[in-house]
Amino acid sequence: MEEKQIRRKMRINIGSYGWALLIHYFLMNVCVSTAMTLEMIFQMIGSLGTGEIDSQALLGNGWGYLIACLMAVLFIRLWKGKAFFGGMWKAERDMTPGAFFTLVCLFISGQLLFQVFAAILETVLNLFGFSALESMGLATVSTDTISMFLYTSLAAPIVEEIIFRGLVLRGLEGYGKRFAVLASAVLFGLFHGNVVQSPYAFAVGLVLGYTAVEYNIGWAMVLHMINNLLLGDTIPRLTQGLGEFGASLVLQGIILVCSIGATVSLIRKRKEIGAWLRGAPGNRPAWRAFWTAPGILAMVIVMGLSALSMLTR
Repeated sequence: MEEKQIRRKMRINIGSYGWALLIHYFLMNVCVSTAMTLEMIFQMIGSLGTGEIDSQALLGNGWGYLIACLMAVLFIRLWKGKAFFGGMWKAERDMTPGAFFTLVCLFISGQLLFQVFAAILETVLNLFGFSALESMGLATVSTDTISMFLYTSLAAPIVEEIIFRGLVLRGLEGYGKRFAVLASAVLFGLFHGNVVQSPYAFAVGLVLGYTAVEYNIGWAMVLHMINNLLLGDTIPRLTQGLGEFGASLVLQGIILVCSIGATVSLIRKRKEIGAWLRGAPGNRPAWRAFWTAPGILAMVIVMGLSALSMLTR
């Protein structure tokens, strides 16, 4: 096969994952909008025409997200077939307590990077008369309703791993392990469409991608669940009686401890990390195909516009 045809085939294959993610993104927005519209209608009927709308109930409606998750799994089943769900579970080695501790610390310490980046970004944007505070607010969702709890704590960690570390990462693994981990993390960051949250999603995407290729996608799901359950639901609930300052102190303490643990673990495992990077070389032709594939370019444009639209003056 001629080199030109090989490059074209590579762009089409890599780009197909960008198109798939855009389809999921648009379907999710349709499902969420529909669920919120129905919630609004039911509220208006229940309020006997007074027109009173509970905005918190609207934001806490997670049924649209849950339906979108189900549709994503069905879409993958139709596209890749039944064998895909069995093949995505392969692993290079067994998980150990030490490795699991390191990965948990790395994942949670990403919150510290998120906070530092958000503060720096807000400062820079303020110099030009803009603010990312709205983006920061949208980066966190309430789990006060059953539907949103089911989505953020269970459905999202499982389905997002199936999509990004199953469908995308495994689909790109043929171009090299390191390329697959990095590229899937880039797409994971882009998919969030949030100027504040996307860099954080990219960073944790690296941890989840490494976990999936080395230890099994199931462990990536566990890490994702621990993060969402611990930081997004359990700790806020347990610290409600401490007040805003006390709750923040506990949360920041956990993040700081994990950051220290992650730093120590990375220093101790620096030789192992170096060996992994050397053993998983990059793939320049694949990266050229990645950044020129129409599906990826379309995703960059759509998600970039989404991120910019959240900035306020």
